[in-house]
Amino acid sequence: MASKVKSQSVSTAHFRRDIDQFLMQVANGQQIRVKLNGKIHVEILNEKKVKELRRRARLNPKIREWFESWQETQDILSDPVMMDGIRRSEEDIKAGRLLTLDQLKARLGFDD
Repeated sequence: MASKVKSQSVSTAHFRRDIDQFLMQVANGQQIRVKLNGKIHVEILNEKKVKELRRRARLNPKIREWFESWQETQDILSDPVMMDGIRRSEEDIKAGRLLTLDQLKARLGFDD
């Protein structure tokens, strides 16, 4: 059974300032969580831990589901076009630029 991985949460400013130190900690098996605006934004694991998670995911359906979700999240976070779309959508919501389902149907020409 794998040993529990130590985890540390840091702000983006702290991470940027001491990135070399944090990358060495990750290389030594520590998990680093980088916070943006007080929320975990990025989680950094070393390759050994990722391989262990992949192996465990093949053996356990719950872990597989979690790992696949984690991988999808990483894909979204690393896609600048998708992230730009999410940011613009959040701005639309904050500005009240929303449609009800009925308004959307009418705009698209769907009749009830």
